[in-house]
Amino acid sequence: MSTPSRIHASALSAIQETTVALASINFDFSLVRVEPPPEYEAIGKLLSPARQQAAERGAEHVVARKLHALFAEALPSTPHLLAAYGSRTTEIAKSDIVNPQGRREDGILQDWIGADGTSIWAAATSGRAAIAVHLLACLLARLFSAPEATAIWEQIVLARKAQLSTVDASEPVALSKLAAAQVDITRPQLLGWDASARAWLSVADRAKQRQQIQTMLLIKNSIIPVSQKMNVYESVMESWTAALITLEKIISGIPCNVTDGAVLLALGSWHIYPDLLPLSARQEVIKQCDPLVGTGGLVTLGASSHSPDSESGAYWSLPLAYLRFYGDPVVVSRNLSDNAGRLSRLELCLVTLGAIFSGWKKYGDDIDKASLLVQKISMYLFEHFPLHEMKGTHWLQYLADAAENYLSSESLQREHFRSLVNRGRRRYGTFLCDKNFHPTPMFGISSVHELIDLITDTEKRIEALRITAMWLKAPADSMLIRYTRSLNLDSIKPKVEEEDDGLEFFEYEGSTRQDHQDAIWEYATAVPSEATSKKRKWASNHSSGFHIRYIEDRAKIIMGGGLIFFEGEDVRSLTDITVSNLSQSTFLWTPKTGRETSRYEFAFGNPSIAAVFRRSDAPLDTSDELNVDVLTKLFDRNVINRPRLMEKLDNLGESIPSNRIPKYVQSLLALAAANDVYKLMPNSTVSTNVFTRPLHEASWAQVQSSQEISKDADPISSEILRSEDDTLRPLIRSLTRAQAFACIAAFENRAVDLDPETLASVLAISAGNSIYIAMPLTCDPIEQTHENEIKHVTGNIGKPGICLLVPPPHPKIRKQDNDEWNLVNHTAMAGIAEFGDSFQTTSLHLSLTGYELPAGVHSQGAQDFDARFVEALVSIFDRDEWVADVDVLKALQRPELIRTGPLLRGNDKQIVSYGRKAFLCQHDKVNQVPQSMKLTSIECWQELLDPAMNPAIFRAEANKHARLAAAVLSVQLGHLTVLFKDRSMICWSCIDEHLRNGSLKAGLAVPTYEEHENNSIFIC
Repeated sequence: MSTPSRIHASALSAIQETTVALASINFDFSLVRVEPPPEYEAIGKLLSPARQQAAERGAEHVVARKLHALFAEALPSTPHLLAAYGSRTTEIAKSDIVNPQGRREDGILQDWIGADGTSIWAAATSGRAAIAVHLLACLLARLFSAPEATAIWEQIVLARKAQLSTVDASEPVALSKLAAAQVDITRPQLLGWDASARAWLSVADRAKQRQQIQTMLLIKNSIIPVSQKMNVYESVMESWTAALITLEKIISGIPCNVTDGAVLLALGSWHIYPDLLPLSARQEVIKQCDPLVGTGGLVTLGASSHSPDSESGAYWSLPLAYLRFYGDPVVVSRNLSDNAGRLSRLELCLVTLGAIFSGWKKYGDDIDKASLLVQKISMYLFEHFPLHEMKGTHWLQYLADAAENYLSSESLQREHFRSLVNRGRRRYGTFLCDKNFHPTPMFGISSVHELIDLITDTEKRIEALRITAMWLKAPADSMLIRYTRSLNLDSIKPKVEEEDDGLEFFEYEGSTRQDHQDAIWEYATAVPSEATSKKRKWASNHSSGFHIRYIEDRAKIIMGGGLIFFEGEDVRSLTDITVSNLSQSTFLWTPKTGRETSRYEFAFGNPSIAAVFRRSDAPLDTSDELNVDVLTKLFDRNVINRPRLMEKLDNLGESIPSNRIPKYVQSLLALAAANDVYKLMPNSTVSTNVFTRPLHEASWAQVQSSQEISKDADPISSEILRSEDDTLRPLIRSLTRAQAFACIAAFENRAVDLDPETLASVLAISAGNSIYIAMPLTCDPIEQTHENEIKHVTGNIGKPGICLLVPPPHPKIRKQDNDEWNLVNHTAMAGIAEFGDSFQTTSLHLSLTGYELPAGVHSQGAQDFDARFVEALVSIFDRDEWVADVDVLKALQRPELIRTGPLLRGNDKQIVSYGRKAFLCQHDKVNQVPQSMKLTSIECWQELLDPAMNPAIFRAEANKHARLAAAVLSVQLGHLTVLFKDRSMICWSCIDEHLRNGSLKAGLAVPTYEEHENNSIFIC
């Protein structure tokens, strides 16, 4: 019979043996592949080969299996939800729009193109619990930044492992739990897991754009906490479980009244769209007709606070202990409204429009009227007026385009656009600059005084004042306009028509001169009289009344050379009036007909040029403020001087115009320059956190003076442009390639502020589910693209954060193989040069060396880097055989590369251009190779690597990838490389002559033609 002490010792021994056994087990999760649920089977085939391999056998699969082991027993069973999610992700993955397949035509990016569904396929092949873990990744990625979400993952993984390690080893399932507690998941693995889910969110949001916008509009106004627990593990598990259970019910057809922020977050993250009933005055069910939701699966949006003016949405606060290496936990609070998804270029401009309206105060309350004003100003400046050639688009034009899109939108789109503008008004008033530096409302034209300063024509000033006065609905005799009239009669010209009394009349066109020593005061009514005038007028009587003009003695003006005439007005002489100016702002008005004296006081305008004065006893509430309606009408009336308006817009926020660009305008210039970049990438989006800091503070956006122009800059390089036109001088900015990449990085994550000077060699950026690549890497090498031209494709390189791809300093080239001598023929050409494509099996590929370096580190103590330099190779392959690695951007800028221009014919002459040089061609047979010129045909890569003894033709006609590969490799080998677009551009006799006399090689560090004839490669 065993004693109790022996039994106790036996139990201890069993626990020790179990622990030893667990320690000796090597859990290689990558070896276990679970058969995916049927709804997910198609996803693997729709991924790129690299992503499929990573999801089934790579690091992503290992992470999915480990997370499955950790959380499988803590999660509820939700078969309907997981099946519906599989059907939805498969539907999205089948879309060629959001999940394009890489092809040879895509060049170096062909292996990286496509939606990042790696975490979904890794989860599907790791077990059902792993799919639920992917759903949690989507929840966290929707609300938190990548470092924050990763810190949450690390905290809950450690807490779950600690929980599992406390189980009783004698329980039947203890072994599996203790085994799960031993798994090791590194922070980089968690960061990658989050990055894949984050990339998928952007893909799915775009694929289901209409449903996503409608859902977010409805749920973002419900101010409900996701969880109020401050223990991270408990908060996450509670929210995660609640979301899984509730969505399972909804998809099963069970109606739910949602008062839990976790469910709202799930509705905004998992792309399942049940019918919604918001608790509003209308009580109207919003039908979404999602076939994945069972009949009856209605969601009633109940909330602790539901306001159409709020934009908080579901919110979540958590103390993150692993966000930084050292210090107390950082409490992070995020809400669904601020993280509702990414923004298109148009949406970015709409939010910016709202930020501008926030500085307009009451003038920006009516978004429709304010938007119409922006549109009117832009049309007034740019639509029907001659402009100096602009190397970009003015910021006002982009804002006007956003305003026009808003005004022309309807229904759901109008509601969405209004929401974006309101977000800018409420939350992002400092996006352009600190509010203390905002200009006065309506682009600095909120007062009549400011308006008058923008009008140079006297008659147009009077018209503007009359339009403004009409809005007061005051009696005709309650206000008068006093204005200056120049005595310079050069601006008076005869009018063709004559009155019936035989007098010849003259029309006054208005003088821009404001020299008050040569000016007189004249007066006019501000509001038309109701009675019909008995005086002779230019036009017939108007039923709406007429105006009266009080001018100097007309006889004196006639004697001076002409009579000023006013169409449709009753013209009276000032000799019948006694005017006593008490001050600049007050005068007495006494008619000589016996009427009593009236006192007029300044009301609005500029009293030294033109202003409205009110009769002191008139009960009028006058103000110098303009309203939006009046200003909009004034732009319809064509009264404002365009150059002065343009100058004002270029100096918003500055009281005195100068060469120094105000911060407000710096941000607007940067916004326009960014739009110039993004408008070439219609499917690209930007992060909402771009609004968290003033735009002008970004390193790429800063420009202090309008004089910052390089006089010898290339015409397509970065510059601040001032038009030399005498009439309109818009301020335009264009970005260099380095600045464009810095801009893209900042618009992906505003915390990443990179100095453009450090990005000179960057060839591409990978971020989220987007790759941004310098345009020259995607084009035929003969094309000269603008510096700010970047191409966007769907895909990524499988790494988290912002990855700045840079080439190695010394790319390798395949060494000549003595065993391949029989492949080098160097066939000679004679007579008519032969063309064609001998390199159809050539392809370019992008790969990674493994070298990485943090970029733009500005915060000490953070555990993760938001951006990094990643060394990438651009490699030339002939079928599966490696040829060389090349630095494309560097080679394309080398002087050894010469691009030919078209062969121009006319006036019995032919002009041919090589690079920046032009030559007169006098040959008849332009395609004939002269007998003195020996040409060699290059028909394989071995023949390029083993130089010929003569100038050679690389035959890759109309094959842009082979031509690009040949051009950069030829330059990299030190050859003089001449690019031809097509055979019609080639005069071989000219080329032979210029090569022999060295005119093509002038200034180049290459041997002369006589020394090394093999240094010339012609790519045709």
